Amino acid sequence: MFGSRKRPKPDGENLPERASGPPVGARFGPYEILESIGSGGMGQVYRARDSRFSRDVAIKFLRESLQNDPTPARRFQEEARLLAQINHPNILNVFDTGEYLGVPYLVTELLDGAPLDEILASGALPLRKLLDYAVQAARALAAAHRNGIVHRDLKPSNIFVLREGRVKVLDFGLAKRPPRAAANGSSEATETQLTEANTIVGTVSYMSPEQVSRQPLDSRSDLFSFGIVLFEMATARRPFTGASTVDVMHAVLHTDPPSVDPAPLDRIIRRCLEKNPAQRFQDADDLAFALEQIAVPDQVPAGPQPAPVSAPWIRRSAVAALAVVLLAAGALGWRLMSRQPASVTVLPLTFRRGLVQNARFTTDSSSILYSAEWEGGPSEIFSARPGHSESQELGMRREKLLDISRSGELLVLFDYSMSGWQPVNGKLGRVPLGGSAPRPLLDGVSYACWAHAGDRYAMVRQSGGRERVEFPAGTKLYETSGWISDLRLSPNDDALAFGEHPNLGDDQGHIVVISARGNVLARTADYASAQGVAWEPSGREVWYTAGIAELRLFAIQRNGRVRTVLETPGSLMLFDIGSDGRALMAHQSFRGSMILAARDGQERDLSWLDDSSIADISADGRTLLFWEGAAGSGPESNYSTYIRGVDGSPAIRLGDGQPIAFSVDAKWALSLVRRPRLRLLAVPTGTGETRELKIPAFESIEPIGGVFRDGRRVLVAARFPGRGVQYFVVDSQSGAARAITPEGIGVTGWSMPLSPDESYAAAHDATGSIVRYAVDAGSQPRSIPGTTATDQVIQWAADGRSIFVYSASIPVSVVKVDIESGRRKPWKTIGPTDRAGLFSIAPVRITPDERTYSYAFSRALSQLYLIAGLR
Repeated sequence: MFGSRKRPKPDGENLPERASGPPVGARFGPYEILESIGSGGMGQVYRARDSRFSRDVAIKFLRESLQNDPTPARRFQEEARLLAQINHPNILNVFDTGEYLGVPYLVTELLDGAPLDEILASGALPLRKLLDYAVQAARALAAAHRNGIVHRDLKPSNIFVLREGRVKVLDFGLAKRPPRAAANGSSEATETQLTEANTIVGTVSYMSPEQVSRQPLDSRSDLFSFGIVLFEMATARRPFTGASTVDVMHAVLHTDPPSVDPAPLDRIIRRCLEKNPAQRFQDADDLAFALEQIAVPDQVPAGPQPAPVSAPWIRRSAVAALAVVLLAAGALGWRLMSRQPASVTVLPLTFRRGLVQNARFTTDSSSILYSAEWEGGPSEIFSARPGHSESQELGMRREKLLDISRSGELLVLFDYSMSGWQPVNGKLGRVPLGGSAPRPLLDGVSYACWAHAGDRYAMVRQSGGRERVEFPAGTKLYETSGWISDLRLSPNDDALAFGEHPNLGDDQGHIVVISARGNVLARTADYASAQGVAWEPSGREVWYTAGIAELRLFAIQRNGRVRTVLETPGSLMLFDIGSDGRALMAHQSFRGSMILAARDGQERDLSWLDDSSIADISADGRTLLFWEGAAGSGPESNYSTYIRGVDGSPAIRLGDGQPIAFSVDAKWALSLVRRPRLRLLAVPTGTGETRELKIPAFESIEPIGGVFRDGRRVLVAARFPGRGVQYFVVDSQSGAARAITPEGIGVTGWSMPLSPDESYAAAHDATGSIVRYAVDAGSQPRSIPGTTATDQVIQWAADGRSIFVYSASIPVSVVKVDIESGRRKPWKTIGPTDRAGLFSIAPVRITPDERTYSYAFSRALSQLYLIAGLR
């Protein structure tokens, strides 16, 4: 443990045998030693002042007794290197390394709080705190494992809890990259840290069976150790004990742990503590997800409570199956609203790891059809029957289910791409149940549903930069410059319901109910997230899922009255309601991540909170501009603007808003705030005051554009009421705006970059082609040869002779296109290796020297449930 304000224990147990570092008051480089604050297994820790940034830091010096031993010295240096690579808010941040009078030191953030072992000395943790701390620690492990790093010494003393409740995982001095095996050797005492050469590494009471038996280790070894920590958090004692080291090792290898309460936590702990690594959780993110689903009893609203939800326990080998079956198990206790009857039941239908896209009941509600992307594979349509654990493939791959008619004919979407949550450029097809290839109907469709009477369907179609609801096909009922989701017809086809989303890059929005003639009957308030719509069988209400960080199930009547139907921990997605009132819903987890890499080097995860997305990277490649858009976002704007050094230093929150781009010198950033009113801000990245820029009365602005070198003009994609998307050059001092594109052009990418000489901007036109538009009048738009409607614009090359584009696919192929000849030159293929649940890789940013790039990706993992008894 180091980097902490905690003092050594009173009995002197943690005091070093001799001071290893400088005396108090010593100065070296930018640092001044202020006081000694404790010691760890390998070094003495001091609080110091960093004069460069006017902040206190922790400096750890290698113990004097270890300085001549090459193994501890090497591990000390390795710890610095690994910590600098991981970069996660729940892992200690490294600022600097060096030597003082020949003694190696490591500079980190200064922590204020206590290690978990000291907290547990007072007894077991309440369930709420246990889950909070455990989820954070699991997320930290997941970040380390994504970087190929196994901790190997996870225990309570290496988990630090800050005063505000944030958890930090410490001491990666024994960490390493698999698949190298642990060293051979013997042990000493039960609580001895065995770090000498030719010995087992780690702390015996927290070792995995493979550590004890000196087998090769991978990340699953850490998950076993994590299970021991979970057990200790729940009971204040260890699951494997003995009078000697040998006894403890024997218990680790052969003894099952005692049971703990509550039952869902016990099942998670037992899965972590499986002797066979193949039977444990295989991924720390899945472990964190399972922990997040455990309901805390004192969160139940006051008043009479219903009986807990019940569902059969189905044993599966897949890790994702464990997480979601725990969700459905009666002991997990989803907390329903007090109006719910005791007969509510929950039945899991899927068990694989990935994303459920859509689901529908067959006409008699006896079977379910759903489309899903499992284990990173393409979209595929399956059939499931309640009570049967296996789904059947229908032979329809790369197609997304939209709806099923009473006669058993499917509407499907194919040859589409995803822009964030939104399907774009899709083809609508129809195919008989049991058929093979769909018969194409229309292009430019994103959603569609069958009418209940006749061979008709309603659909959402993209046209001229806008989206419209048509019913029947060709008859426009509703139009928006945003995007529309989840279109559904009422049981007697007299009304339609759908989600409307004003921003093209997220799923903020509201639910709209219109008549079959296009009159608006009802509209909900705005939600940070609103997706999932279905009519209940009588046609009196529309049920939908919406919320902020967690989606709940609501109902809206045609007169606009809204009520809550179901509340649970986590997020829900409604797909369908059968004629018997049963509902098909998915329980899902979402995360947005941000990656940085040198073109020829290893990618690094620089995500900060739960939904990190890159906006820009400074020209020198040193600083990222990004936003947080989910639980970690601002309360009004639903976004927060951040910057973070590529060295992994802690992120700095600049304020509310969704950032668009750095200024040329990166001294300020352009940021967009939508609520409570639309504002365009110039936010300083260092000292200075935030300025509100003058803009016309736009209906909305998309986070696409940039800043001119003069620092006065900005390029924005904007909308006026009743008109489509149009690009403008705005004078931020006078508010004057000059259009450089016609109305209604497409916005399917994540940027409209300026050429290096600021003469042109590249963007899609209304047909989907990439066009270069002149910034100043006098030049006609010109299509860029060699580009396609599926290409997304990234930016211009530094020489101004080519542009970078990528296809909205997974993984992403970045291509450099010559703007005169159209010659396409592959640049790099990027994307995470774990593709399960990935639905978007965007945006992408590249430094002018092309040596560094950054991209964001979004992952949603979900499982499908059949829920009966809702009212």
